[in-house]
Amino acid sequence: GDAAAALVGRAVGRRRWPASRRTLEGSAAFVAATVAGFFGTLRLRRRSHSPQPLRRCLGPAALLALVEATTSQTDNLFLPLFAFALLAPRLVIPPGGKPPPPSCAFL
Repeated sequence: GDAAAALVGRAVGRRRWPASRRTLEGSAAFVAATVAGFFGTLRLRRRSHSPQPLRRCLGPAALLALVEATTSQTDNLFLPLFAFALLAPRLVIPPGGKPPPPSCAFL
């Protein structure tokens, strides 16, 4: 997502976030790339083929985009940690329990 944000932001970015050099267009590209990555991972794991998890990926991706847009050069440290904090509860299978439903939602 971060690379997509940089490429699109530099190529077509016109509207900037307040008090930032980051662009809204770059953030939109970040969300699209992140959702694609989340959904692709779910499909590769063969946990889902329905579009329902795709919609559930939008919330975490949008939160990550906000973090990316409001941090400076430390976003390469904070984004993976923040993504892990959002998604880890959905990835852990309790002992003897059933796996969580296929989703990248953190609700």
